[in-house]
Amino acid sequence: MVDMYRTLDSIPVLAKAGGILVMTDEIRGTEAEKNPESLNIRVFPGADGSFRLYEDDNETCAYENGACVFTEMDYKEKDQGVFTIHPAQGKTELIPAKRAYTVEFCNFAKTGTDTVKVLVNGAETEAAVKYEEKLQKICVEVEADTAAEVQIILAGEVADNRIEKRIFDFLNQAEIGFVLKDRLYQLITAGKNLPVLLSELQSMELDKDLYGALMEILTA
Repeated sequence: MVDMYRTLDSIPVLAKAGGILVMTDEIRGTEAEKNPESLNIRVFPGADGSFRLYEDDNETCAYENGACVFTEMDYKEKDQGVFTIHPAQGKTELIPAKRAYTVEFCNFAKTGTDTVKVLVNGAETEAAVKYEEKLQKICVEVEADTAAEVQIILAGEVADNRIEKRIFDFLNQAEIGFVLKDRLYQLITAGKNLPVLLSELQSMELDKDLYGALMEILTA
C-alpha cells in the first residue's frame, strides 16, 4: 500500500505496466447508440499487455445471440515496443468501416518520436507523430479500416520519472524550514541507492505526511 499526496484540484490515477486504456469522446447525447468513429488509446510501458474491445448495437439483446464485435489490441515490449490493433472480428457492420486512432504512449522519452513506424496490413503508412513534453508521451494519429491490422513500432526509450525535478517542486512549496528543505534535497540528489536513501530518510524522524510524500515520489 502507498499513501498518495495531491492538491485539492487533482486526483491520482494509476495504471499497471502494460496497461491499455481505450476511450472515446463520441458517446454523448443522442449519439449514444452509435459506435465511435474515433478512439483514444493510452498505452503504458513496463510489461506486455492486451485489451479486448467489445461492441454491440447498444440497443437490443441481439448480443445474446452473438451479434457483437471484438477488436483485440496488444502491446509487446521485447526489443522494441510494438502496439497492434488487430482486425475487428464478428458482426462488423455494427462498427464504422474506418476509424481514426489516437494512440498515446505514456512515459516515453522524446527521442522516440523520430523512430516511430506505422504499418497498416504490413505496409508502412504516414501518420502524425508528436511529443507532449510535460506529460512525457508520444502521440500517434492514424486512420485505417477497422478490418485492417494496424501496428505502431517504437524504438524509443522509456522516460525517467523526473524524480529530482519532482522533489525540487515539492520541497519548494512545502511549509518547512529552508535548512531542512536544503538538507533533504542534497540527500535525495546525492546519488545513493534507494534502500540506503530510504533508511536515512526514516532515521530523520520526519513529519509523517512529509515522509509519506517523499516516499511516494521516490518509490511509486
